[in-house]
Amino acid sequence: FFVDLPDAEARAEILDIHLRRKPAQDLGQAPALADELEGYLAQARHAEGFSGAELEAALVEARLAAYARGEALAAADLENALGVTVPLSQSRREDIAALRDWAKSRARRA
Repeated sequence: FFVDLPDAEARAEILDIHLRRKPAQDLGQAPALADELEGYLAQARHAEGFSGAELEAALVEARLAAYARGEALAAADLENALGVTVPLSQSRREDIAALRDWAKSRARRA
């Protein structure tokens, strides 16, 4: 099986899991957000080439920035964290292209 990088809607779903659902499950409630949820999800949709782990790491970085200021997480915090992150789809572009090419004839897409 070959699992490619998540598409726009999958990235939004992944971010929602790490932004609200998992904290709510672990802590009993999700931390407050400074902006409307859709703003955060839109950023994930536009983060082309990011893996789920990279989205999660950017969110952790954004939360730390907000915490350092003593404020709720703002959409701008996430935007900044995504902006300074170089996803593997860019830094390892050739390797990912080779893997995708290999998977075309040797694996079933999942």
